Amino acid sequence: MRIEARHPSGPDRASLQSPTPERTGVGFAQRAASTLGVLGLGHAVPDRVVHNDELGPQVGATDAWIRSRTGVVERRVCEPGQATSDLAYEAARVALADAGLAVAELDLIVVATITPDHPVPSTAALLQGRLGAT
Repeated sequence: MRIEARHPSGPDRASLQSPTPERTGVGFAQRAASTLGVLGLGHAVPDRVVHNDELGPQVGATDAWIRSRTGVVERRVCEPGQATSDLAYEAARVALADAGLAVAELDLIVVATITPDHPVPSTAALLQGRLGAT
């Protein structure tokens, strides 16, 4: 998880909001991007590890066969009832602590995943609620 925020010397929020000619186009995007940076990192993975030796018999393959074709040795698997938003919450807490930020300082939450909890509401909205962000 990455947390990005405005650099202290960058433009203030009001200058980035309404689409006037000076606030649109490539120049605007370049100015806005130059004020962003990674302030903290966090990650979370499920506790359960499934090795090829455990998975192989289920799919008719050996550890060596799986490794030679995919390079995968093990994978992490969520426990029943554990969702992407649970992992995102743990990663967000670590990233916020790493950045020295409070939840109230967040301007935007983006969750990019191919394994959402549900189609609607988004995992980002679930994370926002769980963090208590507004």
